[in-house]
Amino acid sequence: TTGPELVSKPKELERVYAEAKSLRPCIIFIDEADDVLKDRAYSQNVEVTNKLLTIMEGVDDAVKDVIFIAATNNPNQIDPVLLRTGRFTGKIEFTNPGDAEKVKLLDMWLKKNPKVRLHDRDGLIDYLNGVDISQANINGLMQNGLNNAIRDRSFVDGFVNVRGEHLDSAQAFLSL
Repeated sequence: TTGPELVSKPKELERVYAEAKSLRPCIIFIDEADDVLKDRAYSQNVEVTNKLLTIMEGVDDAVKDVIFIAATNNPNQIDPVLLRTGRFTGKIEFTNPGDAEKVKLLDMWLKKNPKVRLHDRDGLIDYLNGVDISQANINGLMQNGLNNAIRDRSFVDGFVNVRGEHLDSAQAFLSL
């Protein structure tokens, strides 16, 4: 499920939990959980957070083989009560790729798109190594650059020739 779904449908958390109990052992994964996990002192969704705490504590019905996992872009805003033992106690942080990984990701993207040629691969690598960028945004940059090159009819010997200006406008589109 997702945080926005849980916030927009008040009974959704109870429904998901009831389904998980019937399937147990089970994992409930809450993607985009920022609104659900946010510190209640600053949240507009206190009811959902309270309900999640009640379920995790097992106040109504202690179930040990339903595990909650949540993804958030704002781990520093999680309600401290949710981080106590028996709740969301483990953390895995995913960071953006380093310079070597960015080159590998670029090469993987190019391998998946064999009809694409980069006009200035070294310049693109220098750019990527100078910014903090996620794998998703590298893929988005390349795909948007490819789309721009196709719209520009930038073809050479049967290949799409992606030039700097195609990536510049893709970069502006992604707000990098």
